[in-house]
Amino acid sequence: MALVRHTLTSKDRLKSKKLIDQVFAKGSHVFAHPFKAIYVIQARRPDEEPLIFGVSIPKKKIKSAVKRNLLKRRTREAYRKGRAELHQKLTDKGDIQLAVMLIFIEREPLIYSTIEKSVSAIMLKLTDVIPN
Repeated sequence: MALVRHTLTSKDRLKSKKLIDQVFAKGSHVFAHPFKAIYVIQARRPDEEPLIFGVSIPKKKIKSAVKRNLLKRRTREAYRKGRAELHQKLTDKGDIQLAVMLIFIEREPLIYSTIEKSVSAIMLKLTDVIPN
């Protein structure tokens, strides 16, 4: 079994405008309150990570930039801690890449434990979505 990194590097982030647009245009979604996850499964090149991730906290829902940044930090931390099983399954599969965008849909900031449970539930649902 390969060693799983517990870091969130630049390569693990969903940054490509083209890919983000593709996720929103063609992606499927799963829901676990207070997040909606939109994802797309695609072919992976050898130099790419099997799992890439982005987070969106809409300004329309959370007005304060300080609160939005706090929620983004909490969400990234919950993702970093909870992605190991999904990352391992995608690594074993080898030829596919999963691009995931988490969108916060609540109107008030939530505590970390609630965010962690929600992100874990989404990771579990996404594990079931991966084709065998």
